[in-house]
Amino acid sequence: MKALFLHSMDIRRQGSAALDLCYLAAGRNVLFFEWKLSPWDFAAASVIIREAGGVLTAMDGGEASLSRKGSVLAGTPRAVEEFHALTGI
Repeated sequence: MKALFLHSMDIRRQGSAALDLCYLAAGRNVLFFEWKLSPWDFAAASVIIREAGGVLTAMDGGEASLSRKGSVLAGTPRAVEEFHALTGI
């Protein structure tokens, strides 16, 4: 978190994963991550993000599961790449 914070302009949470993800698709944010998220919190937004040119995966770069809780990483392709470089995940 410290490396991400020092590399970013700000860290914000709206209180709703679905809203955070839609803000990302709209270009208001560039990165979203959550360690344990239910599929219903991101399933619809994943389609919107991908249609907008973004990326949505699990934190390790694998497929985000739509059948169980798991990690989610979403953002612009560049932001996701920088996330992996900064965190080593």
